[in-house]
Amino acid sequence: FGFANLPSLAQGRQGVECRGSEHEVSFVWSLTSGKRLVLFDGKEVHFSKGKSMETTFDTSWTWGRHQMKLVASATAYEQHQ
Repeated sequence: FGFANLPSLAQGRQGVECRGSEHEVSFVWSLTSGKRLVLFDGKEVHFSKGKSMETTFDTSWTWGRHQMKLVASATAYEQHQ
């Protein structure tokens, strides 16, 4: 995701002409172990171990003046042998 370049917007530019800073959120979630890891721009912002087979997760963190929030849901799965 990213944020627009405000001076470019004010000049009436559109699309890629307004590209500002871009950021990456990575989320790793093991339903089996319950471990959850959230990385923001490659830096750990959350790690926890919940109950095995939990199907909902949410966390939030502050980045500068922004409040970031991640909400995720999983569907039940069948384990095949």
